[in-house]
Amino acid sequence: MQQDEFQRRPCAAVAAVVVLAFRTYSAASLVLELPGRTRVSRRNFWRPPTAPPWVEHDAWLSELCASWVTEPVQIELLGEDASYLYLMKPAGLPVFPRSVGEGGDCAMVQLLSLRPSQAESDWPLGFWAGILHRLDNGTSGLLVAARSPAALAAGRGLFTDGSLQKTYLFLSDQDVGWDQHCVEHDLAHHPSDRRKMVWRRGQNTRHRGQWRPATTSLRRVDGPLWEATMTSGARHQIRLHAASVGLALRGDKLYGGGEGRFCLHHKTLGGWPESLPKAPLPAGWPRSSGPGSPEGGGNGSAS
Repeated sequence: MQQDEFQRRPCAAVAAVVVLAFRTYSAASLVLELPGRTRVSRRNFWRPPTAPPWVEHDAWLSELCASWVTEPVQIELLGEDASYLYLMKPAGLPVFPRSVGEGGDCAMVQLLSLRPSQAESDWPLGFWAGILHRLDNGTSGLLVAARSPAALAAGRGLFTDGSLQKTYLFLSDQDVGWDQHCVEHDLAHHPSDRRKMVWRRGQNTRHRGQWRPATTSLRRVDGPLWEATMTSGARHQIRLHAASVGLALRGDKLYGGGEGRFCLHHKTLGGWPESLPKAPLPAGWPRSSGPGSPEGGGNGSAS
């Protein structure tokens, strides 16, 4: 865009800055008053169904806003049996609200809308709607929900006793000279940054809380596409273990993965007593049809 065009349209230039500043925030009650323009709330900038009314007079800004319109992220029912529902959680959707009583979209809310009967049981604290486990907001893939408290208890037993082999796929822009590796690093909370975990480099590694034993097996599927399997489930286990051996996940800024879309996908659960559907890779991920690949089948009973 030419500099004189910004000078002729100072309000449009200011509006573009406002869009950039607020595009990543959720809807809120903040209202902006732009000179000579319609009052615009922050809600207009978060997944707007159409461009704000004043944008039509500035074609370049209209195109800019239109490029940010995204479809709502929705869970998908992959399959079900008498005891469990098997869901596909898209990246960017939290499993539960951030705190009790807080509103906002999440997998739990969508599940209750999809299956209202999930609200009829008396679920234990932390397992609302029968959801058995969590996935990070940015992680996509298989999410399992129990259809009864008895099924929830049985499923949680499998998660806690190490019976399940959890298989994930991830992308890394970094490379190493090997195709398979087993990482065994104890993990604990970062001593000062609540967002992060640390791995045990030695006896004097600074940390907070207790060390948790953790083992992750890494296998190259094809080029930048990797498979990670584990039976434990420490927070950020795959992300930190992969980063510790030079394979930081694409888009994982917290552990050195750089810019771009965060790429971690929960594929399946090995050792599950019933037949499981396989969670398909999200759009934009590389496909491979070789043996043991995401498209050709891999580890675990659901592959």
